[in-house]
Amino acid sequence: SDVVAEARRNPDQRQRDDYDLDYAPGRLLVMSAWVKWLGDHHPPIDQWQPDYAVTAPLLAFNTFCEAASALAMMVLVRHWRRAYFRRKLLPDYRYPWFEWPALLAGLAVWFNPALIWNAHVWPQWDVWLVPFLLWGLVAASKDWWVTAGFLVMAGATFKGQVLMVSPVANCGTSAIGKVTPSISS
Repeated sequence: SDVVAEARRNPDQRQRDDYDLDYAPGRLLVMSAWVKWLGDHHPPIDQWQPDYAVTAPLLAFNTFCEAASALAMMVLVRHWRRAYFRRKLLPDYRYPWFEWPALLAGLAVWFNPALIWNAHVWPQWDVWLVPFLLWGLVAASKDWWVTAGFLVMAGATFKGQVLMVSPVANCGTSAIGKVTPSISS
């Protein structure tokens, strides 16, 4: 094409004018905020700085996403157990050890080796979408379908692959006999 031919003739011009959007907008927003913070607190930003303080805000955000995911898993398991055993969702005071399956599920998310590796050992942004998916499942479990859709779409702004879950969610709602949410989503 003409664009490719022009880029081959003048590679310097192509580098100046090429602004392809390669990442999802949510990720770009977080990374832009981090670069702004980095420029304000640790200049110059065009050189390598091995200091922990440089990556501390991203690691804190990863930790927040992990904690939100663990909490969502606890709420999800608690809700499903209460629905299965047909108990009130908000009962009178109960001792925490009665909710041990929910606590176990939350701890399984918190200590998940894949999440720890992705969030802290080799920091990446894969953990950012997990709370959106899990809280979306919580909302769907309570028949808040619009909220669930917004949460999944918010997660998709961080990583587009989250949209692969949408057909699974539609099949799940159809399987339990709730065809209306599947059609409307």
